[in-house]
Amino acid sequence: MSQAVKTSSLTGTVSPTIPVLICALAIFLLSGMDAAMKSLTIAVGVYNTLLWRSVVATLVAGAAWSAGSRSKPRLPVVGLHALRAAIVGIVLVSFFWGLARLPMAEAIGLSFVAPLFALFLAALLLGERIRRQAVWASLAGMAGVAIILTGQFGAASHSQDALLGTAAVLVSTVFYAYNLILFRQQALLAKPVEIMLFQNLFVGITLVAQHPGSRLRCRAVSGFPWPGWRCCRSPGNS
Repeated sequence: MSQAVKTSSLTGTVSPTIPVLICALAIFLLSGMDAAMKSLTIAVGVYNTLLWRSVVATLVAGAAWSAGSRSKPRLPVVGLHALRAAIVGIVLVSFFWGLARLPMAEAIGLSFVAPLFALFLAALLLGERIRRQAVWASLAGMAGVAIILTGQFGAASHSQDALLGTAAVLVSTVFYAYNLILFRQQALLAKPVEIMLFQNLFVGITLVAQHPGSRLRCRAVSGFPWPGWRCCRSPGNS
């Protein structure tokens, strides 16, 4: 583990311990985000939650990108950003829609199937060698998913919402695996701030283009923690 390895042309030679620790921190932060997104999705709906998430993330990433040593991305890189943004959009809508209908622990557990798909896609699309330990770890995740599915479909009184939520989360994991492959390709061509900016920008544009007239409206809500306004609330959630 102490031997240095080259992670990408952007970062140079670093110890493999550093990327592992950074990934662990990212997973910790994503778990906190999932909890917040579940509450928001139940309160204001999937569309509104994802729209405001994209808007805020675009503003933050845009400010960081503008303040740094930015460079104009080449057209093929922009195309890769757009492709991943489309995949991320499918992942977000399906996962958070399902998350609103499942206990959080079950939804996260179901997502453990994603590494298994990612392993084979990495070998197929990136030519990466799959280590035996990684395969066993992914199969362990699959076993956990099988236990969750057995509990869902084997229950005497399972709700339709829970079954639909399970299906939505499983769909999201398949697309999330492909998203990881695209993310790997992006990481070799662009900096993290640029990736974050264009991902959220393209996702936000796509969301706004879906229903620009029927959903973009605001009304005052007492006690709502955003200057007293609940914006972009969908008609079905009014």
